[in-house]
Amino acid sequence: MEITLVILKPSAVQRRIMGEVISRFEKKGIQIVGMKMIELTDEILNEHYAHLAGKSFFSRIKAGMRNSPVVVMALKGLDVVNVVRKLTGITNGREAQPGTIRGD
Repeated sequence: MEITLVILKPSAVQRRIMGEVISRFEKKGIQIVGMKMIELTDEILNEHYAHLAGKSFFSRIKAGMRNSPVVVMALKGLDVVNVVRKLTGITNGREAQPGTIRGD
């Protein structure tokens, strides 16, 4: 069993699709072992996105992630990291395949 972090970003909260997204994880047999709605701080964002810190778009990412609260979840299951990656689709939602969370 593995555990992975999933963040439902401000757009999911603002569009009121959190339940739909969570349901898709549950339908794949993934167990939610922790969930909380939080406001992200600069400290959290700097740590989580440290690999993007030098990029020109980093300040826009931080501003977007602080736009409204997010839902953070700890998900547990067999091969859960790969299952979540396949279910969510690639990072760029415009290029994500239909049938994935980002592509639908």
